Amino acid sequence: MELGLISLLSLIFGVVGMCLSCIVIGVIPCAISLILAIIALRNDLYARWPSICGIICSAVGFVMFAVVVSQTNGYEQANVATPTDIVENFTASDQTKYDESNYSKELVIENNDSENNDNQSNSVENSNITVRENESNPQIIDMDFDTFHLKYVSHEVSADYDGNPCVIIYYDFTNNDDEPQSALLAVYSQVFQNGIECDLAYIHDNEYTSNESKDVQKGTTIRVGSAYSISDMSDVDVIVKESFSFNDKSDKMTLKLSQ
Repeated sequence: MELGLISLLSLIFGVVGMCLSCIVIGVIPCAISLILAIIALRNDLYARWPSICGIICSAVGFVMFAVVVSQTNGYEQANVATPTDIVENFTASDQTKYDESNYSKELVIENNDSENNDNQSNSVENSNITVRENESNPQIIDMDFDTFHLKYVSHEVSADYDGNPCVIIYYDFTNNDDEPQSALLAVYSQVFQNGIECDLAYIHDNEYTSNESKDVQKGTTIRVGSAYSISDMSDVDVIVKESFSFNDKSDKMTLKLSQ
């Protein structure tokens, strides 16, 4: 290969590397340009300017890549939220409401519903959840849909897998369909806080949120949990529907997180 061509290729690779310096792959053409430029400069004194331009472009590409990497790392470190940061974002009045009882996952069973007792023979054993109505709003979700029955049991404020605040809502799900089905696929639920829909939250090592994806046969009741991210301790509105249905049947309730 002629040295003039090597010098020209050095310039081309330098320009390409500089243009792609914002991503990792841009380092490769910069390195190639630098190598070709050194070869050309050592052997051809009459084709210096393309090689020199290639070196300049390569150097600029390396510098730009280093700046992009340093800024990206700084941004990621600045945006890593810790549980302490999350709590500090709450108002002082809201912080006092996160006591130990809110984060406890142990609730005492208190089943005083005769219909629920009739289903216990076909139900998964539930030994640590309290059946508790929302005292300030007795209107709770307790409804027969086309293929299942859903009844609100309880709720608790907790923390998700990343330490962010969330609310876990517990239901008794009874399959009334001839085919096995899970609450996750059968029930379409939405939770709103301050008029904005809450995102789903992931909870680690919670038996009832795991039950949500388990299929159950007809006539079987299983206790399930659904977790949603929250931004503060204000009330949340819950709406449930049937996922696959041609009617508009739905049920809703309002939960007070500050209780």
